[in-house]
Amino acid sequence: MKDPRRKTVMKIGSNNLFSVGSRVEAISIGSRNVFEAKSRVSPEVQVGSDSVIGAGTTVVSEPDLHWFENARDPNAEEDEDDDERQRRSRLLDTLVIRTLPDFTVIYGASSVQSTWSGEGIGQAIGLHAKHLLYLAETLPKFHRIRSSTSSSSKLPPPSSSSKN
Repeated sequence: MKDPRRKTVMKIGSNNLFSVGSRVEAISIGSRNVFEAKSRVSPEVQVGSDSVIGAGTTVVSEPDLHWFENARDPNAEEDEDDDERQRRSRLLDTLVIRTLPDFTVIYGASSVQSTWSGEGIGQAIGLHAKHLLYLAETLPKFHRIRSSTSSSSKLPPPSSSSKN
């Protein structure tokens, strides 16, 4: 999937579950991940496989100490040359990528990171398959497909009588 704001392609694995309202902009996403409602993942993050990003959590890249050391002092005078401006601009353009390992769980209001042991992976895969089966059966029952006839065929035929 090509994001117009960046020049790289987002890589998404198979069997991921994206809940309504989740916003995932990660560089790459492994397989069998769950992104719960209102979760957010920033573009500077790589998500491994079998991870859970909890409802309402936010995952962002951790700041690099080098960035803070070279950041511009807001109290400094405005006299800086073009080379210094370009160097700072390049520094801001560099991304520090945060990689979430496999079996990562992000939860809570403060987005605490934990690691899942992987115990019960078979049950989790079975539950996910059951959800997919349920959606495959339910969606066709309630989704109304509109006919593909052209709108001109729905117009009434022109009247043959003319008014003088």
